[in-house]
Amino acid sequence: MQRIIICDDDRQVCTSLATMIDQFYELPHRIKLVYSWNALRDEVLAISPGEADIVFMDIQLGADNGILVSRQLREWYPRIRFIYITGYIQFSEAIFHGFPTAFLVKPIKAATLLYALEKATAELDAIDNAVLSLKARSGELLSIPLREIRYMESLGRLVLIHTDNGPVECYRRLAELERQLSEQFVRCHQSFLVNLGHVKQIQELNLLLFTGETVPVSRGRLKATREQLIRYAGKGI
Repeated sequence: MQRIIICDDDRQVCTSLATMIDQFYELPHRIKLVYSWNALRDEVLAISPGEADIVFMDIQLGADNGILVSRQLREWYPRIRFIYITGYIQFSEAIFHGFPTAFLVKPIKAATLLYALEKATAELDAIDNAVLSLKARSGELLSIPLREIRYMESLGRLVLIHTDNGPVECYRRLAELERQLSEQFVRCHQSFLVNLGHVKQIQELNLLLFTGETVPVSRGRLKATREQLIRYAGKGI
């Protein structure tokens, strides 16, 4: 079930777009309409990370800039796919600074709407279906969805993988696992590798996860960690 949020200060546009999605989009979905940046922020923050899948956003929300709004939300929730809607084709170049999956020009046509939704769905599927295959300490062969890995911790000859379904131990070097992973993971410390999709914010020398856990960041890796988080938040154009 995909959770779709439509954010536009024109209520008629929101209602019309929701009707089109219900009419033409066959995948199971739920739609929430909001009419301001504050309402969008509150709606996203009120749900668990990752449950907001696709956000349709007007490039201009009253006095607020929709691009800046989405950039902030992408820093918090990199998984969310943004589709911009605008009545002004001249804004199309500026929109790409907001890392969109697609953008739609009003009046919105069914064909372009479906293309945007299918593209967003494909990107979400790629994120959700990626796995890490390894042999656990127990000897069991596992394929762990990357989205379920919060962070990895080196403990001498062992690596402890902290997942949403409990810890997994394996006889591997952290550097070997790092080479198997994408920029979704950052080596923030000699002994820690963290999934940026689970990071809520960077603190002084820690990464705060949505679970409330903290992962240390070494001083020597702080700048690179911050830069990689920004790059990861901007992927998916």
